[in-house]
Amino acid sequence: MRALAPIVHLWQSVDRAELGHEIARRAPGAAVLVQVNITDEPQKGGCPLGEVDALVAELAAGGLEVRGLMGVGRFGDPAATRAGFAALVAAAERLGLPERSIGMTDDLELAVAAGATMVRVGRDLFGERPRR
Repeated sequence: MRALAPIVHLWQSVDRAELGHEIARRAPGAAVLVQVNITDEPQKGGCPLGEVDALVAELAAGGLEVRGLMGVGRFGDPAATRAGFAALVAAAERLGLPERSIGMTDDLELAVAAGATMVRVGRDLFGERPRR
């Protein structure tokens, strides 16, 4: 993190206070997005939706510029993904946060319809990842 801190424009995966404090220590005033686990899947990172307000407040109090929220939908379940995106957008609106980083290659249309301001479409740009 030390080497990256001075060159990162926007940290997109801040899901806990400890990570935010480390970023703030190395890059005071850094811009961040809070990652939210909008699908309640244990294998996915992210702050639980019910804890978003407190995490946003703590990160802002620690000197970070919280610009928005980010989340990943449930693979293969458009209804759950749509509901998760709607909940994330509603939380961002309630908190007055302008950025909503939702959607990936497989759910791009759902993300745009929900109000995404950023999407991640790496597979469409770069192809499939090699298997490990």
